[in-house]
Amino acid sequence: MWFVVVPASHLITSEEPERTQIVGKIAKQFGRLTHPTLSVLIITGLYNASWYVQSATGLFEYPGTILLSKMILVAVLLTLVYVNNIYLGRRIIRLARERNMGKLKEL
Repeated sequence: MWFVVVPASHLITSEEPERTQIVGKIAKQFGRLTHPTLSVLIITGLYNASWYVQSATGLFEYPGTILLSKMILVAVLLTLVYVNNIYLGRRIIRLARERNMGKLKEL
C-alpha cells in the first residue's frame, strides 16, 4: 500500500484531503480481502500445528514453545492491525472528508 497506492495517489490529485480519501477507500477494499485471508492462514496454521503438538501442554515443551511464540506474535500483530484500522483509519478518513488538515497532520 505505502509503496504503490500512496505514490500513485500523487499522480491523481495534489489535494491532500482527496488523496487521503482515495487511499482510505482502497485500504478499505483491501481490508475486505485480508479478513478471509487471515482467517484461512490461522485455521490452516492451527491444523498444521496439530501435527507437531498433540496437547496444550505440548506448547510448553520444544518444539511447541516455538509455536507458542509465533501464536503470541500473530495475536499482537492482529491486535495492532485492527486497532490501527478501526481507530486511526476511520479518524483519518473523517478528518480528510472534513478537510481538517491541522488535525490530520497531527494524527
